[in-house]
Amino acid sequence: MDKRQILILASIIEKECIELGAPRDQLTLRSISSVYHNRLKRGLPLNAISTIYYFDPNAPRPLNDESKKKYSPFNTFANTGLPPAPICSPSNTAIKAALYPTSDKYITFSFDAEHRGIIFENETIIPNAK
Repeated sequence: MDKRQILILASIIEKECIELGAPRDQLTLRSISSVYHNRLKRGLPLNAISTIYYFDPNAPRPLNDESKKKYSPFNTFANTGLPPAPICSPSNTAIKAALYPTSDKYITFSFDAEHRGIIFENETIIPNAK
């Protein structure tokens, strides 16, 4: 990835943590980074909710299927690859995470309904900050 792509990815990683209310520590950011790196390698859409809220700040929370289908080059549900530009100014921690993802093979993550943390593909949970 070139510098521009790293900044775009780092911005998505940063905003996903904010949207999920997840801790923005190195482990969480690097784990989310690994999901996006794995999805990019497989040619899968990133499915980042933060990109929808970037181009449509009035989209419902939680996101509905209609919002995921709206046209925008920033819609990472409808498009594969990275969007054309960053969606925020990422922190140094998010930039490092984009550069150095974990070596995990996760391709999905979601917020645990019981608010214990983020659940990755194999049910590994990274706890919320208290």
